Amino acid sequence: MSPVSHVRRRHRQRGEQDPPRTFPPAPAAGRGGWYRYRVRHMAVLLGGVLALSHTAGASPQDSRQTPLENDGPRPVAEAVVETEEPSEPPEAAKHPCDRAPAPGETPIDEARRLLAETLCRANLWLDGLFGEDEHPEAARNAHGRAELSLWHGDYEGMKLGVRLNARIDLPNVEERLNAFFGRDDPDDFVQDRREGAALRSQMRSFERNESWLAGFGYSLPGDYRQRFDVRVGSRLSTAPKLFVQGRWRRNIEVGDATLWHLRQTVFWTNRDGFGTTSSVEYDRVLSPTMLFRVGVVGTVSERAEGLDWRSIALLFQNLPGPHAVALETFARGETRAEVPLRDYGGRVIYRRTLRRREWLFGEAFVGYSWPRRYLEESREGSLSLGVGLELLFGRD
Repeated sequence: MSPVSHVRRRHRQRGEQDPPRTFPPAPAAGRGGWYRYRVRHMAVLLGGVLALSHTAGASPQDSRQTPLENDGPRPVAEAVVETEEPSEPPEAAKHPCDRAPAPGETPIDEARRLLAETLCRANLWLDGLFGEDEHPEAARNAHGRAELSLWHGDYEGMKLGVRLNARIDLPNVEERLNAFFGRDDPDDFVQDRREGAALRSQMRSFERNESWLAGFGYSLPGDYRQRFDVRVGSRLSTAPKLFVQGRWRRNIEVGDATLWHLRQTVFWTNRDGFGTTSSVEYDRVLSPTMLFRVGVVGTVSERAEGLDWRSIALLFQNLPGPHAVALETFARGETRAEVPLRDYGGRVIYRRTLRRREWLFGEAFVGYSWPRRYLEESREGSLSLGVGLELLFGRD
């Protein structure tokens, strides 16, 4: 289907008219107006013939010079052209990735729309490298998330974090092949250590920073209960860090109120060698609005001295309206490290949707912990505060 037909079909499904044409069609003249037009036209022709009789010795090019003023006769060639009714110009094709601005669009709505359009166009371009067929519907389903967070801790100071993760499918290659692009902590991404914004802001090392990452992934047949996928990519910098990652995930339901999440990831990087991450989470539904979760994750690699581990216990509570709150306790450390127990403490996290947008979330937290990284340090309490913004984009 051509882009023009595609746009017409989408507009008609929405009950809208076809997009405006490049030029409006010429208005039809009435019967009387038509005769008057023909009389004027014959006068112009006669004037052109008389003009040609005085310039019989001129070259043909002279008879096609620039027209005279509006009140004088015009060359015959131009007059003949003007008698032809202009044909209807082709309809201007709208790009399949374009999204119409919503009524009363705000700057945050515009930012989300532009992110979705940019990702969709990147999907069409990248998929077009592997074949001539276009898949606009698949491109419009490309999706991602952007996160902005700001936090301050007595132990590590203030820091601003920006994260972006986007995924696009490539139908021209294989239905299960996809590409990913984003900005994230390269170690957390490669090791597959999933952590929420509040937990990351409290736990991450002060020296670690986000980097741009990109690569390709392939998902084997699976469903919600079990999935396996492989990703190959690199950190985009002057010192690239190549990585290969294989992930296996398993969800086990026990009754109507209990769910186990199992995850095993094996990875390799050209700088840190081989490693693996194991994760187990236990969810228990206590009421229609309350969930209890306990989780532990550990990573071993050729670079690390021992097991890098983390454990959490959370209590989620949905509140009336678009509000939710969570109480969390945590501990983190590394076996064989100078200080095996690096940090432990707790926090309160508040999360809600913003401006009645189901794709926009705000988060704020306050926590207190007892960090210690080196033996010469004394373990003292540290207050932490933070806010975060999360935006989901794409997916029609």
